[in-house]
Amino acid sequence: ENIKTKAPELEAFIMGRQFEGCDGYKTVIGQIQIPDEARGAVSVLQEAARLQAMGMTVKFEITSAGNAGAPKYDIDLAAIAPGTQVIHCYAVKRVGLNKLTQRLGEAARQLANYVPPSGWTVVRVVAIHVNDGSDDDYRTQKMQGTKDVITNNTQIDEFRIVLASGTIVQAPGDL
Repeated sequence: ENIKTKAPELEAFIMGRQFEGCDGYKTVIGQIQIPDEARGAVSVLQEAARLQAMGMTVKFEITSAGNAGAPKYDIDLAAIAPGTQVIHCYAVKRVGLNKLTQRLGEAARQLANYVPPSGWTVVRVVAIHVNDGSDDDYRTQKMQGTKDVITNNTQIDEFRIVLASGTIVQAPGDL
């Protein structure tokens, strides 16, 4: 999959200005200009659009380098439903099917150390967009490895895998 295939969708995000006032949006737009990060940035915007359509407020790129004893984390996308004190923290990746299991574990580690503000609840979500392979390829080649990663990362509340066909695998439910 080439970033050019996502150009119309990307243009719609930028021209639609739906994220313009969101914290961290300019950082995501800057990532689009970096070849290795462009497809991942589009996936972050896709997830943000889905959450925003559900009425949530979204923020991008909440990070801590872990300096001075602070926990290290890298939240690609955060969403808050109005009237709640629940923050949904996302690590979002776009990968080839052959890297799915490895990137699931990496994404889980990005979120593991995040501590929400006092009185808030955190829901940690790993969202992986797979850019190649069929649903059958996933079921025959990657499903067991995916289950193993999910079983070993109990600090993650939800895994959301969007296969190349558009099929969505929610875990732990669909595994």
